[in-house]
Amino acid sequence: MLMHPGSGPSDRNNDSFFPPIRTALLEANVAVVSFDKRGVGGSEGDWRQAGIELQADDLCACLRAAREFLPDIPAGIFGHSQGGWVVVEAASRSGADFAITSSGPAVSPNQQELFAATSALTAHGLNDEQVTEGIELYGHILEQLSNGQSFASFKSWAAAHREPVNLLESAGVFIPGEQTHWDLAASMGDYDPQVRLLSFDLPLLAVFGSEDSVVPVQRSISILRRSVPASLLQASVISGGNHRMQRRNSGDLAAGYLETVLTFIENHS
Repeated sequence: MLMHPGSGPSDRNNDSFFPPIRTALLEANVAVVSFDKRGVGGSEGDWRQAGIELQADDLCACLRAAREFLPDIPAGIFGHSQGGWVVVEAASRSGADFAITSSGPAVSPNQQELFAATSALTAHGLNDEQVTEGIELYGHILEQLSNGQSFASFKSWAAAHREPVNLLESAGVFIPGEQTHWDLAASMGDYDPQVRLLSFDLPLLAVFGSEDSVVPVQRSISILRRSVPASLLQASVISGGNHRMQRRNSGDLAAGYLETVLTFIENHS
């Protein structure tokens, strides 16, 4: 099982998320490989210059390298969050036998960010009218990304809307704060996973947490079911799991998550 991490400067452990999953896989006699993203840990390069397609190239290269050590056994690819888009992009050319997306959106990054922003503003204590106003403003930011506006132009716009932009930032809404982050967000914001899903030809487990405030779970499942043949797709929602498949108060993985992943691997290997 090749495990690809989520967004940002993620290492082979995806912060602390991958180790307990990796331990469970190893205990079930599943070999595991994961890697530091570009410019992280032992890897050269810069993660801020690698969009979804380039990350998919890295995933494919890693799987080829792993198979030199472990030839002639079934191999799967696993991606969490942003890594779910990477798995979808890479699947048909990776040579993998099956795929798992964990909290992987089936909508574009910009659509996912709008959903996450709505959750963040609501959790910040804003009323419905304030949330609507905030999302309208955030939509303008995403439009600037999609339309190729320069970072300098955005900075001027943000200065003229300083107070509402500050409110978004204080609620934890993602706003690119430097040139490299702006360029990366612009390169991947309109990526449409449905294009790849419509030709998906591997068994796919798409697993989500019922308490995920970052990914539109039901919308993603609806797109998956319209796009991927039912014979290939298993869409599962883990009760009590958040975006990292953890229970909110304890931080432990939600009950049923590891079992769902392990059973799918066993059934397809």
